[in-house]
Amino acid sequence: PFRGNSRSLLLSEQDETDAMFLAQQTWMGYQWQGAPIVKSAVSGSAQSHPVNNPGDFSDCVGSVIFSDENQIKQCLVDARHTVDSKIKLGNEILESLECAADLFEEHQAELMVLAMREAGKTFQDAIDEVREAVDFLRYYANLSTDVMPSQRQALGVFVCISPWNFPLAIFTGQVSAALAAGNAVVAKPAEDTSLIAYRATELMHEAGIPIERLQLVLGKGADVGDLLTRDLNINGVAFTGSTQIAKRIKRNLLENSNASLIAETGGLNAMVVDSTALSEQVTRDVMESAFKSAGQRCSALRILLIQEECFDFISNMIKGAMEELALGNPKHLCTDCGPVINQAAYNKLQAYINNSTAHAKVIARTNHSNIDGYYVAPTMIELESLDDINEELFGPILHIIRYQSDKLEEMILQLNAKGFGLTFGIHSRIKSQVDMLSQKVNAGNIYINRNQVGAIVGSQPFGGEGLSGTGPKAGGPNSLNGYSSTIGRKSSLTNTVLRSNAALLFDQSTAGKVAEALPVLEQFFIDHIQKTIQQYTQITVLPGPTGESNTLSYHPRGCVLCLGPTNLEALQQTIVALALGNSVISIVDQNIVEKLISLGVDQKMVESVKSVSDELLGSDCYDVIFHSGDTMEIETRALDRNVDITPIVSSVYEPWRLLNERVITVDTTASGGNANLLAL
Repeated sequence: PFRGNSRSLLLSEQDETDAMFLAQQTWMGYQWQGAPIVKSAVSGSAQSHPVNNPGDFSDCVGSVIFSDENQIKQCLVDARHTVDSKIKLGNEILESLECAADLFEEHQAELMVLAMREAGKTFQDAIDEVREAVDFLRYYANLSTDVMPSQRQALGVFVCISPWNFPLAIFTGQVSAALAAGNAVVAKPAEDTSLIAYRATELMHEAGIPIERLQLVLGKGADVGDLLTRDLNINGVAFTGSTQIAKRIKRNLLENSNASLIAETGGLNAMVVDSTALSEQVTRDVMESAFKSAGQRCSALRILLIQEECFDFISNMIKGAMEELALGNPKHLCTDCGPVINQAAYNKLQAYINNSTAHAKVIARTNHSNIDGYYVAPTMIELESLDDINEELFGPILHIIRYQSDKLEEMILQLNAKGFGLTFGIHSRIKSQVDMLSQKVNAGNIYINRNQVGAIVGSQPFGGEGLSGTGPKAGGPNSLNGYSSTIGRKSSLTNTVLRSNAALLFDQSTAGKVAEALPVLEQFFIDHIQKTIQQYTQITVLPGPTGESNTLSYHPRGCVLCLGPTNLEALQQTIVALALGNSVISIVDQNIVEKLISLGVDQKMVESVKSVSDELLGSDCYDVIFHSGDTMEIETRALDRNVDITPIVSSVYEPWRLLNERVITVDTTASGGNANLLAL
């Protein structure tokens, strides 16, 4: 269906900028008062907490009242009652989401000022923040009309826990997706950015979303988040934050409700620059990727790999560009880089920079005077190898490493071994080089000859794999899968994922032989598998502006543990996993494995085990668990692995969890230079 594009503002146009300045004056000294918004009149905490501008300690943005335990428990009971009452609002919710998008745009000036004063966003970042929130509201309202009525159904009560780095966009994205899927929502924003979430919730209620469908609780994550995720009334959680907290949430869910979890957990994002890259484009894109939003983006560039032949030239250009960065209060239009979010973030980043300086690793740093705020100067640090960095530093810190061209593939494998897989950038004009890197790197979003931040809803569905997230991607055709379940067992293999055109990394003729040779499978099951294989033959082209290419493809998650619990179910699981390109460790009998191998399945792709041991579940030899029975015990035993949150497929008819979505975005205007290079 048609979706209107979000309204923008050109800061290069004086008339538009003047009008925005004028509209913002009402809000530049305004103080908002935030509080929980819940259905039942249960009193919250009486204490008011001041909210100060991280970029100007003298600026009080307002105050917030946090939720207390009784209020939180009651709002979850009310949400459960709303779900159990079976009241279906259908199009009314979707119309309200569209109306909320219009209200967000009407209140653009206010929301921008909130983003600037509460979260330290620059003018351009604040514009983009509001636009992304508006796009999410409209996108999910439209997507629901295609997906929800016939294919999927709501899970029930959804808890949405959003971060401070995109305090309006991610908050709104989680909430609107959960509502569009038909759930009742309890939203919990980050403590540092409660006011903008409060204002957004008010606007969504004004747009017609009933309070029993959307409630807001406020407070510290360690307190409020823990209470929410331990409650028996919930059916799902959407979370954006650290892997450590995501695992804590998962453990809470397993010990109580066993609700589903959608987690997006950051990344150790890299960019490769070879000697054919255009240095001016590289410099521009590195500056935006590493230092935009003070480096406080999940997708921000952390590691820049530069071919040794052009290392000195390009690193010097980046140094020069860093000298031109304006670090300062976001209220000034000339500011390029604002503050980090709070004292704890400032202390951690500054300690890291000081330690790197002591070891002579800092090679460039933006000059700045003492400013009253949490300002960390954009810094470039040279490392000897990828072994020198293993964690994400969430701020304006760029690490650069030189590489030899014949060692590049080895470095990509080393990068993959760190377990993250969110964004990856490539600057090269050699097609074979770009193709090789795109195929070998594990990353949910790959950007070619452009920056690697600022994913656009609908054009660049965003999300990672491994330590970077569970999927599905936000703002893409499969987004609502995590907020809903399929209707009926037989029909679900034709859900959105399997109807989409995609790349299938499996020999179709082999899969056909397997299906034909194993008559123990029910005929309808065989039919669905064959249809699935046929439909995974193309790449989905996503919409985008002229000069940009966006494509979505699907790739196997890796090794799947097929645990039955019956032998027949394990066999069905094995067929599904193999057909979607994964390797398999299965409890099927060894003679079935031998039969599969005799029919052409690579013996490295399938293995039989007699029992599910603690040693197996605790190992790192698998990526997904496929089990059709009660998965709580198995998930608990697997959670202690020192890897990502293991995806669990609890039904043979929800195969989307066996796939990783991958989006490749190309700036098709950035080839330039010697056209002969493009043919290599």
